[in-house]
Amino acid sequence: MMKKDEGIHQNNGESNIELQKQDREMLEDLEGLVENVNENIKKYRLADAGNAIYEFMWHTLADSYIEKVKNREDKSEGLIILDQAYKTCLKLLHPFMPFTTEKIWQEIQGSEVPLIVEQWPEK
Repeated sequence: MMKKDEGIHQNNGESNIELQKQDREMLEDLEGLVENVNENIKKYRLADAGNAIYEFMWHTLADSYIEKVKNREDKSEGLIILDQAYKTCLKLLHPFMPFTTEKIWQEIQGSEVPLIVEQWPEK
């Protein structure tokens, strides 16, 4: 997981983008989600883990973050963070809905590498 103080490396690390406040907050929230989901799964509280993912995707990602960044002049930073958050959510959702997340993963990645072999998100 990307640390909130690190920049985002694009183009194989050639350029470094300074994160805006909303971007740092999103990465902090995403890190909290990963921690919450992992903890709930370890305790076999699967409903709580699934609900945390739902709440994050619906309220934090869609209602809050996308609304804050959609009117930016330079959307590249927001799109990079959105991509990272969306892919992390797909990984977290995979145990709950494997066929759906696998299909979405294949569509957005455009590769034959399945989601199930991707590294599980850790804090």
